[in-house]
This record gives sequence, structure tokens and C-alpha cells, in this order.
Amino acid sequence: MDPSRVLLIETRGPHSGPGCAAFLADGAALAAHGSSVRVLLLGDAVTGAVANAVPEIASLIRAGAEVAVDDISIDRRGMSHARLFPGVTRTSLEKTAAEIVDSDVKVVWH
Repeated sequence: MDPSRVLLIETRGPHSGPGCAAFLADGAALAAHGSSVRVLLLGDAVTGAVANAVPEIASLIRAGAEVAVDDISIDRRGMSHARLFPGVTRTSLEKTAAEIVDSDVKVVWH
């Protein structure tokens, strides 16, 4: 297993307290130190991907992390046409499921 490949799944939105921002800041630190980091914003966390809602999103992208929002989560919150932070992409749960079962990827769920 290559411990430098990390999938961070955030499910809490910025309104839930400082935990979301701290988790994303940890991801930025991992990416800045050379790990391949992909962050999935799932559930209420998708609200953090809207332009400047969570400053740590910018830190993640600057550090080279990939940041994505779950299609279903964003659609269910009526945010299908929301303006996402530049660099944030939409993704499917199928792609995420494939990563979760990949033995080369360390998954951390928050």
C-alpha cells in the first residue's frame, strides 16, 4: 500500500463548527508534504464548495489536492447551478466507491 494516496471524505458542512475546516486544513498539509490527496465533499459538506464558503478549499487546491463534490449531494440540496469554488469538480459516487475499495488508497471519513 502506498500511504501517500489519500482520500478524505468530509460530510459535515461549515455550519457544523470548526471540525470541517480543520479536517480540510489537515488535507492541505498532507498535499503540501507530497501526498496525493483527493477530497470529496459529501452530504452537508457540499455547501463548503460554494465560492469562498470555506477558505481551506483554496489551500487544498493551492497545495495540489483534488477537491470534488458529490453529484447527488449537491443536487439534493438544490445547488445544481451553484457557483463552485474555482478548481472544485463534480464527481459520482461510483468513482468514489472504486477508490474506497482500492487497497492503495488510505481513506479517512469525517
